[in-house]
Amino acid sequence: MPRITEIRPAGDRVYVYLDGVYAQSIRARTFAAMNLSVGQVISKDELEEMEKNHWKIVYGPASWEAEKTRLSRVSEMLTAHDDRISVSVTGFGADSVEMIDHHPVESGKPDLSVHLVGVADPITTIEVTGTDFRRGNDYWVRPDKLAYAQRHPDEDVWIVLHYSKPNELVVAIKPDPSKRYVAQRKTIRKSIELFVVFNPSDSEVHDFSVLVRHIRQKVDHRTGSR
Repeated sequence: MPRITEIRPAGDRVYVYLDGVYAQSIRARTFAAMNLSVGQVISKDELEEMEKNHWKIVYGPASWEAEKTRLSRVSEMLTAHDDRISVSVTGFGADSVEMIDHHPVESGKPDLSVHLVGVADPITTIEVTGTDFRRGNDYWVRPDKLAYAQRHPDEDVWIVLHYSKPNELVVAIKPDPSKRYVAQRKTIRKSIELFVVFNPSDSEVHDFSVLVRHIRQKVDHRTGSR
């Protein structure tokens, strides 16, 4: 079994060598959480797996189950306000707690599609994110989720953040298609993750009821209701 013989930092990457031969490049912002050290016995395949699926490994099955619960809760809240719509889970692995060792074709693709009942074409798509406890007084969104919304203005993409404790809080964010969002570095479980931080007063941030009204208006328009 090979051993790590050299760990060589270089800018935003860390290069790992096994038995004197280059084996794997790892993101510098996630390297500390992997607990790798010279002399450690590990295979090239294991290094590749750790790099490719880092965030899935870090957060683990408990977080996947929590995400599934968030999706279910947001879906219920939407359909409870209008029986003319249905909500389907469409995101990559969003309705599963199994480990998926490959990645979506396009990062940031929304988790939910909102449809008129019986109609395949969605009227709105929603990316659901959040944590059990809200961190601070602002809202953190991964930049790839915002980038997806900006690349697909025809999908009417919204981002919903759901926090369950100590009291349930649900917030809707409508990304500005013309705005250049700048990500901040946040340390989570020894890894550095990138987030765009929104304040409650930002124009993109809305109460969940605003999204509900927005969807109802689109449904009214499509059905000819008033």
